[in-house]
Amino acid sequence: MAINARANAVKRVSVAFGIIVYAALALILLIVPSLRAQQPSPDPGPIPPPSQPAPNSPSAPTAPVAPAKPPAGASPSAHMMRTWRRLTYTCDGDAKVVVNLHAKQARVVFKGHTYNLQQADESDGEKYTDGTIVWRNKDDVGTLERSSKSGGKKSLAAGCHLQSAGTAPPIPPSTHH
Repeated sequence: MAINARANAVKRVSVAFGIIVYAALALILLIVPSLRAQQPSPDPGPIPPPSQPAPNSPSAPTAPVAPAKPPAGASPSAHMMRTWRRLTYTCDGDAKVVVNLHAKQARVVFKGHTYNLQQADESDGEKYTDGTIVWRNKDDVGTLERSSKSGGKKSLAAGCHLQSAGTAPPIPPSTHH
């Protein structure tokens, strides 16, 4: 009888233990998808607009703004993925062009317009385009052109020479005219 009572107690403990194990596994299976959804994706997605106005606007800061420091514990590569390179050019006729580069994207600011361009294959130098606007750069000299539907090109800014390079948050995207 004592053996039967002991066997029943062991059986109850093992059943209770089994229930706890299965409950824990079920809980893990319910939590994992939501945790996976909270993890950052390898592609950071769109960059939020900066807290400062676009260059050449009346309320733009006069002194350069230092890039934000990454949060404690953030990997250096995560910070680098969000860093834009800002290149400032002075062109023929004293025109100014600001080119913000990130990965294969370029945001070109010219006469108050922002052009969002993608890098295209170029055998000599760099080329960024949206199909209509083209920014070309070779040896720190760039040109900005607009292609017409008839296949012609209109120069918007030529003889653009690099004046300064640094890092800065990007300007917010906008449509071009």
